[in-house]
Amino acid sequence: MTWLRWLDPIDAKIVWERAANTRWKPICYRFCMAARSTAWRHWVAGLALIAARLNGKPRLHTGSHVRRYAERVRADAERKY
Repeated sequence: MTWLRWLDPIDAKIVWERAANTRWKPICYRFCMAARSTAWRHWVAGLALIAARLNGKPRLHTGSHVRRYAERVRADAERKY
């Protein structure tokens, strides 16, 4: 997939693992992440970057605004349930 090349290598692997329906626990173990939320943030940052590029926006930086976006998406998801 060409869009995986837009991501950092770890983010690309996490996005690919989730696309293959791999559970979070094996992903955290494979990438040496102590918390599931860390892996989730990498996954959301990767998806946000892919969505931005597909929508024709310039490359997002993986800085604090991506983390804030990930937190906002998580808060919205929690409100729905």
